[in-house]
Order: sequence, then structure tokens, then C-alpha cells
Amino acid sequence: MALREGLLEELVSTGIWLQASDIHFDPTGEAIRLIYRIHGRLIAADAVSHLPHETSRAIVSRLKVLARMQLGEQRRGQDGHVRLETARGICDLRVATVPTLAGERAVVRLFPEEHASLQLHELGMPHAMLSSLQRIVQEGAGGIVLVAGKIGAGKSTTLHALMREHVTQGASVITIEDPVERRVYAFHQMAVDDRLGWSFSECLRAALRQDPDWLMIGEIRDAETAHIAVRAGLTGHLIAATVHADDARQALLRLVELGVAPSLVAQSVRLVVWQRLAEVLCDHCQGSGCEQCAGVGVTGRKAEFQVLDRMEAQRFLLSPERVDKHDPRKPKWSDERTEVRHFVSASRLPRRVKRGVADEGLVVAESPGVFTNDRRRSGRLE
Repeated sequence: MALREGLLEELVSTGIWLQASDIHFDPTGEAIRLIYRIHGRLIAADAVSHLPHETSRAIVSRLKVLARMQLGEQRRGQDGHVRLETARGICDLRVATVPTLAGERAVVRLFPEEHASLQLHELGMPHAMLSSLQRIVQEGAGGIVLVAGKIGAGKSTTLHALMREHVTQGASVITIEDPVERRVYAFHQMAVDDRLGWSFSECLRAALRQDPDWLMIGEIRDAETAHIAVRAGLTGHLIAATVHADDARQALLRLVELGVAPSLVAQSVRLVVWQRLAEVLCDHCQGSGCEQCAGVGVTGRKAEFQVLDRMEAQRFLLSPERVDKHDPRKPKWSDERTEVRHFVSASRLPRRVKRGVADEGLVVAESPGVFTNDRRRSGRLE
């Protein structure tokens, strides 16, 4: 099976149009199966476009060449980056390959350039939450802003928008990422490389000597990074970081689990933003798939937020019953006694969904959410 010329660019262009987050290149013996992840769902490429179901294994080799990977290395995983020009604009690609029994597999994360310049006010955050973040930016006092959520919840998008808010005021912003997924030339971006001993903690130590106004840590994942970040926040540095957590309070407990004293976490953390993305069903077919949604059944995903300010964080962390009262495996969205404020970005939600949101005691954002697709589609892409 020969590789059709221009197929990779067409795949990416179609993915941008479909608002896909990833493209999977799954090996099936002598061929590669093409699959999109659209609004969290895995869908075969030929089910939502005129693209083929399978293609030549040479497409993985082309990806590796463009991403400057070792073409002959197929015994271990590799990571790379490509900046590709397509019919629908420039798109940054994060390429990751792994060896499998059926052959080399690749997954490409899409970062369209049109989303690279999103500002904080364009994320669809409720006014109260947006005001809290902007106040922290304007005050410039030290401390940590934690953005928490599960994988694929848009944490990096929120962090970059927060950093961009500060850059517009003439600040020096240094980011530490693993990997650098989206190139932002207004930031001084540092890439973690554990093979060279250039870990998050080593990058953070070096960055603190660069006189930054803001430091963005892609993820706090080890005890050393957590301790350095907390100490930096206590000594007047502004830190923005992500952690994996099931809700806002668990984000605080994550730092405690990494060995940081609860009193130090309470002193250093200024704000916790927890977010998740929930599907918005197509108004026309209610999820069954139709021409208006290109057969996907979903027209986008809405962003839902929890916010914990410094006072609420201190009250929770310094409470001796915090572990007994908080079970991160069972977030109580409708519990009126909770001190966590819940927000939802609900652009173009059906009325029945808005009623359901109101019944749960959540606050509906007034501005449109960036994660929700407003565009109408008809039929297959030709």
C-alpha cells in the first residue's frame, strides 16, 4: 500500500475542522488504521470524512522524519514536535511513538495556531473567577496558583492564558514543560529532559535565578519540585502550576501527599482552579449522530470549574478533620454545605441542560466557553 502524497497534511487539516484533539496511527500488520479523538471520543477517520480507513505504514516514518526522531529506532518510544502548515492554518503537532507487537504506533496531539493566542477572558470563565485571577496578576504578590484536573481537561490552555495576561503587562514569564506542546514566543520556554538530568526540579532551580515575574510549572509530579515551588511561593515568587486531581481540594492534598507540610501549603497557595470538560450533545440528534454534527453526536465540550481561594484553602488544610471530611473519589456536586464554589461555562447549552445545571447549584458563565464548538457542520467533509 503506497502512501498518498499530502495525506498527512489532509489528516491534520480535517482534524482541525473536526476539533479533534489527537490523531491515532494504530498498526494492523501491514497497514495503519487512522482514528481521531473528537471531544473525548475515538472515531475512525472514514466515519467522519472522506479519508481512508487505513493507509501505508510509511506515514509513521514520515511523521518521525518531520519530528526529527531517529528513523531507524523502533525498539523504544520517542517524542518529537512538528510545526505543519495545512489548508486550515498552521498547527503544532506533538508526536509520540511506541513499539508494539503489531508494529510502531504513533499518536499526534493537535495544537492549532488559532488557539495559541487565547486570552484569559476568552476561556468562558465566570466573572467572579476571572476577577480573582486578574487580581492576582495585578497585585504581583508571591504565591502559587494551582490549576488542577484530569488528563485532557485543558489545564495547559488555562495556564498559558494566565501567563499571557501577565505578558501583556510587560512581565518576564518562564515556563517549565514536559514536553513543550505549544510554542509561545512571548514566553521563555524550558523543556524538561530527564535523560540529561534536566528534571522539573533542576529546571525550577535554574529558572528562579533568571529573575522571572511568573514561573509556570507544567506539572508538579515529585516531592522535590513541590518543596521548591512552595518555598519559592513563600519567598515572593509568583508560581503557576498544574497537578492531577479529581477536585479542587484533592489538588491541595496532592501537595501534602508529596511531603509538604499542610501549614506551608496553606501559606503559599493563593488560588486553586479545578476544571473538567463535559460533552455537549448535538441539539438536533441528542447524541445519536446526524448531518449537523458530522455523525459524532457531540458539538463540543463545556468547561466546568471549581474555585478555592486562599481563605477556603487554609480553612480546609488546617482543619484536623480534613481527611475524614474529604473523599476525593466521591465529589459531591450538589452538596450545599461545601465551601467550594462551582462554575460552569455553558455557551449554547440546551435549555434542559441549563435547568439541570441550575438544579445542581452551579453557576452558569455569562461568556462563551472556548471548549464549546459553536460551528454547525453538514455531512462529510469533501
